[in-house]
Amino acid sequence: AVDGWLAPDDLVWRPGMANWLEARGVDGLFPNTLGRVLQKTIAGLRRPVAEPISQDLRDSTPPGVPTKPVKPLGANPRATSREIEWGELSPRYLIAACGGFSFGDVLGAGSGWAKSILLNPKLKDQFQSFFARSDSFSLGVCNGCQMMSQLKAIIPGAEHWPRFLRNRSNQFEGRLSLVSIEASANPWFEGLEAALLPIVVSHGEGRACFEQASDLQKVSVSLRYALSDGSIASLYPENPNGSPEGIAGVCSSDGRAMIVMPHPERSFLARQLSWSDPSWKDASPWLAMFENIRRFAAGL
Repeated sequence: AVDGWLAPDDLVWRPGMANWLEARGVDGLFPNTLGRVLQKTIAGLRRPVAEPISQDLRDSTPPGVPTKPVKPLGANPRATSREIEWGELSPRYLIAACGGFSFGDVLGAGSGWAKSILLNPKLKDQFQSFFARSDSFSLGVCNGCQMMSQLKAIIPGAEHWPRFLRNRSNQFEGRLSLVSIEASANPWFEGLEAALLPIVVSHGEGRACFEQASDLQKVSVSLRYALSDGSIASLYPENPNGSPEGIAGVCSSDGRAMIVMPHPERSFLARQLSWSDPSWKDASPWLAMFENIRRFAAGL
C-alpha cells in the first residue's frame, strides 16, 4: 500500500493506513463495469468488507453479464481522503462501508466515523453528491451499517432509517443466524425474495431503534431475523439483538443504498458457514447479492 491506496494483492488491513482505500482486488467482482470500488475505512477497523470477496472472486465474470470500459481514476490515483475529487472517479462505482470498530466506538457505534463526514463540510458535500447520483451504489455492513444509518439525512430515500444501539442481551453476539429476505424495490436481492438463509452475525450494537414509531412501518426493510418456518424472530437468540420486527437490514426507497447488520460478505461461500445446505457445493446464495448489483449496474 502506498499513501493508503491498496494494490491488487494487498488487502490486509494494517493500522495507520489512510482513511480511504481503493480495494482494487474487487475489480474481479465488477470487471470493467463499475470501474473502481471505493472502500471507506478508518484506523483500527478490522475485516474490510472487500477482503474475503476479492480473494475468491478476483477475475471472475458471471456468465451473460456485459462489460464496459473502465474510466481511469484520474491523475492522482493514490490520493488521500482530503485530496479525493469525486468527479475524477469512474462514473459508475460503489462505496462499501465495512464492519469492525471505528474510533473504538467510544462515541457510540459508528458515531465517530459518521461525524468525521458530517462535521467536515467538504466531505459532507462530496458524500451528499455521491448519494444523490442515480448511478451510485452504497453498502454498509455492521459498523458500516451503524455509520451509514447516521448519514440518512444526506441519503435520498433513507429518512426512515433507524439507529443501531446496544443489543438487548447487553453483550456482543457472534453466531450464525437465520434471516429472511424481504420483497422490496431492491436490486441487491432480486430473485432472492422470501429466501431463508443462514448468515454470520457479529456485533454488540445491532438493535434497530427508530426516531418515530411511524418510521417502523415506513422504512424499506431488506432483511429480517427469522425462524425456520419463515416467521419473524422476536425472541433471543433467534433475534440476536432485540430489533423490532426482527429488522436486520434496511435500504433506501430505490434500493441503491443498503445497510445490513449481519455479514453477507462473510457468508457467500458455503465453507464460511458452520451449517450450509448440502446442495451448496461452493458458493452460497449470498453470492447472488453481489452478482445482482453488478448486473443492475451494467444496465445503467
